[in-house]
Amino acid sequence: MAIEEVKKKQLKTKLKFKEHECTGELVAWAFWDKTLKSLRGVNEDNESKKRICILSPELKEKDLVKPGILYSVLVHSSTNRSSYIVDSVKAYKFKAKLETQIIKKCFYQTIITIGNQKVYYNPFDGKSEYSRTLDGVLELLQERDDILNKEEIINALKRSARTVNKYMEADGYILPSKKKAV
Repeated sequence: MAIEEVKKKQLKTKLKFKEHECTGELVAWAFWDKTLKSLRGVNEDNESKKRICILSPELKEKDLVKPGILYSVLVHSSTNRSSYIVDSVKAYKFKAKLETQIIKKCFYQTIITIGNQKVYYNPFDGKSEYSRTLDGVLELLQERDDILNKEEIINALKRSARTVNKYMEADGYILPSKKKAV
């Protein structure tokens, strides 16, 4: 009789890692959702019954994982079933969506939705310097590594910004000027 290798049951989920306060290692938290019958990543302060997820020794050596970034991962239960071991990681990329909203004499903006986060281009009454200028929004988008269709969104944003600016100018508003070098 041949000895069969026992395969570990691997589960797929999405996790965001952070440094553990005591050990300094990168960890994440997950719980088994009985209604959906799937493993879900959660925050450490979540009240549901959760387990800690730690990186396998191979992943620790490669130093692939960075804190604060969402990853698609494969995990298996540890031998004592009190934690999960992360076997593989792949940075998760979101498909960004762009929406232009124009109401004459009221507001003019473009909204880029990336997962649950939104980036605004609003030259009319943007909250920050980044959201009031096209260069600021482009800089924010260029810094992000989690956008699947980055070039497509940047091109669509430029077209949308031209449209927003055209409508603003047609309604008699003056666009904010670019920063001048001192």
